[in-house]
Amino acid sequence: MISPAKILIFLIEFLNCYAAIYYSNFIFFYLRRAFGFGEAENLLTAAAGGFVYIIAAWLGGKSAQRYGCIRAFCLGACGVISAMILGMTFPIPAAQVAVYCLWTLGICFTWPSLETLISDKAGGQLPRVVGIYNVIWAGGAALAYFTAGMLIEKLGIASVFWIPLIIATVELALASCAAGLVRKENNNQHQQEIPAPAVSS
Repeated sequence: MISPAKILIFLIEFLNCYAAIYYSNFIFFYLRRAFGFGEAENLLTAAAGGFVYIIAAWLGGKSAQRYGCIRAFCLGACGVISAMILGMTFPIPAAQVAVYCLWTLGICFTWPSLETLISDKAGGQLPRVVGIYNVIWAGGAALAYFTAGMLIEKLGIASVFWIPLIIATVELALASCAAGLVRKENNNQHQQEIPAPAVSS
């Protein structure tokens, strides 16, 4: 049976995936529409994000190991929220490239944490939970690809910032709930592992 904490983490994963696709794919449409970015400028922006990704992916994994997955995830979510706020506040080309790099840094702190939280103490259910994780990720990405374009047309190109901002804020709240569930499950498991006192004859 999948624990309540893992079910909540699956929900966070779905939201995380949707918001990541919404921003990372359509930010380039925003840059082209707002600043006239062509293929070369968008390619350089993506390359800058890719360079940050190389370092941030390692930092995200190390932070999850050192500070705990929930804390590392929350740090990453705060980075994403900060990036989206800055993106809405500073609509100039150089700032938007920096915002994309900051978003990349933040999102790289969330993914290793989610993967570890799902696989942690899964035991014999590990193949199952990893399979569910992959299906949810694929489903979230598919839904984002299918709906993001329509939402941007309806809500405006600025939604490339405020929709991920709202979703990341919800993720942060859910992560706090997940932390409580994880602590409760760990306490219950610890109590079950405590041996019963020997009965004297």
